[in-house]
Amino acid sequence: MNCILTNRLSGDIMPKKQTTKRPKTRRMRTKRTKAPKLLRVLLVLTLLAAGGYCLKATVCKLARPYLISHSESQEIVALQKQIASANIENIQLKRESELMGTPQGKEAEARKLGWVKKGEVALVVQQPDQSRLLQEQAEAMKETFWQSAGKKLVGVFARTDSTH
Repeated sequence: MNCILTNRLSGDIMPKKQTTKRPKTRRMRTKRTKAPKLLRVLLVLTLLAAGGYCLKATVCKLARPYLISHSESQEIVALQKQIASANIENIQLKRESELMGTPQGKEAEARKLGWVKKGEVALVVQQPDQSRLLQEQAEAMKETFWQSAGKKLVGVFARTDSTH
């Protein structure tokens, strides 16, 4: 089993080193228990939970300024709408105030309050009481249940008698 090798550079012949093979020894397999596997699973789950909690905390801290900014911008828009409606109301009140300074405006407001000029006759038109009117109409049209049932029965029997 001696092999002869030559050196490529110098061309010398060198004997090959002989290696001795060690006999393979069989290791005895030890039975693995489920406890180390269970502990590993629990450890992984614990690390995942802790990592998730840390990630959530970090995201919340990073997102908070954006959330505050968003809510403040919504509040600003709502306040701007209030300001616009207050400005419109202010303009209307200024016009009304200017109108009240004129004689026509004073007269119109006095007439709304029921005032009349000297020499005028005030006419008051009263609307009829709707509830009393409706009640009278309901009494006129009102029939008792038994009266309407009796009329229907008479109509049924009258039809059957006329057919024979």
